[in-house]
Amino acid sequence: ALGKGQKELAHRTAPSIAQALKHFEEASQLDPNYARAYLGIANANILLSLYSDLSSDISSKLAQVAIDKALSLNPKLGEAFASQGLLLSKKDSAAAIVAFKKAIELSPNYALTYMWYGSIIQGKGDIVGANQLFQKSFELDPKSPIAAFNVAQSSYDMGDENRALEMFSQIIANDPYYPGAYNLVADILTDSGRLDESVNMYQRAIDVDPINKHAVAGLINANIDMGNSEIANRWFAYSDEKGSLLSPTHISFLKSSFYASLGDYENSLNA
Repeated sequence: ALGKGQKELAHRTAPSIAQALKHFEEASQLDPNYARAYLGIANANILLSLYSDLSSDISSKLAQVAIDKALSLNPKLGEAFASQGLLLSKKDSAAAIVAFKKAIELSPNYALTYMWYGSIIQGKGDIVGANQLFQKSFELDPKSPIAAFNVAQSSYDMGDENRALEMFSQIIANDPYYPGAYNLVADILTDSGRLDESVNMYQRAIDVDPINKHAVAGLINANIDMGNSEIANRWFAYSDEKGSLLSPTHISFLKSSFYASLGDYENSLNA
């Protein structure tokens, strides 16, 4: 059950993370003293708050209970400190970094520590430092789609498009169901003005993950820029059908661009 959970967690879609949580819960029921099963429960809850509409308050409480349980079973489990760092990342980056350093001290070969640590460094504006941590994570777990994605994304941010596209090929070879890879290439194509091709890639992300917010926004923007107002409208409707997939603020911004593209500046200002 634990292996199945880790595989589902790696896809980073709301349905796959929810399925992973079920596997981890099953593993904890089969062996209530298995610390890593509780870490799976913690990580799935934290990631559900990022990839779905699960309340962060609820997910944080459930994750903390699971982390505490894992540490009560094994106080020197470095992976548990990594999960603690991930949980702290949004509200206390300094405390999160302390947890990540403790995780590295206890479990220096745990790939996720370097990945989550890198995300904090990236958030502080150190793209080079983040890329180094992402690269370390990838070296430790070369088949992880999210580890490879972070190398690709940070490489592109540093201006290395070739490295980003090279990593994309590796991601798809290992996991063709990872939507982030298609979004990344779609973004690169959009930046290059290759909108027809970018639309195809965003669509592939939607095929893999029907509630992928980034892809829906990308499809709306690309079709607005190409003058495909009818298709852009369909994606606005798609967002509504999926339960207001995009936030009201984001929708308002996109609709302002949409009306401006039609020359309807009155509605653009009021969107």
